Amino acid sequence: MKNQYKVLMVVLSPLLLLMLLTPTTVEAANIERVKFEDSNDCYINLDGDIKDSDAKEIVTLMENDDCVGKTTTLVVNSTGGSQKGGKYVQDAIEFYKLNTKVNPKGIAVSAGFTILMSGEEVTISDSSRIGHHSPWIPETTYNLFYMSRSPIQKGPKPLLPYGHMLIGQQMIVDAIADDIDIVPAWLIVKYAVEIEGSVYWLTPVDKLKLHKEGFVTLLNN
Repeated sequence: MKNQYKVLMVVLSPLLLLMLLTPTTVEAANIERVKFEDSNDCYINLDGDIKDSDAKEIVTLMENDDCVGKTTTLVVNSTGGSQKGGKYVQDAIEFYKLNTKVNPKGIAVSAGFTILMSGEEVTISDSSRIGHHSPWIPETTYNLFYMSRSPIQKGPKPLLPYGHMLIGQQMIVDAIADDIDIVPAWLIVKYAVEIEGSVYWLTPVDKLKLHKEGFVTLLNN
């Protein structure tokens, strides 16, 4: 048995060493300045998964590129990613007063959705896919919420699938506090009840209603 173990280690050791020496990187969203000959405005593409470092890339472009002093639009094409990274990008949007846009047939979901809706002026299209899901709540926050309840309120914990996504009750209100400034309450109600893994996709009626209420500019393309 010992000899078999030694033979196995001899075979596996080079493979393990190769795994340890092979660099593994996680790419941030592709963020780049896009120039159009017929426009003096500045456009920045945010394409791909949202990472914590994305806001830094946007700040670098805003400070070092010729976007300074120009109307700047962040073009979003993302299915989401880091919640914290999305919040950082939202802060950058607010600081630089950036407009946001999702192109025809583009996509903005989860963190991509909140980034899109945070723009000074938000432009969407009939053909763009836009959606969001129930707020994500860290399990530690949820446990503190449960422990702080009065004895009368004690009992089985409210349903929290996988220990992260909350459906209903007061914590929904707390979790979407940041959203209330960027989207209307009626839309929050629609996506707040989605279960983990499910996305509420904006319907043509939703988009038109957001347009009429002044939250977005809806383009017919």
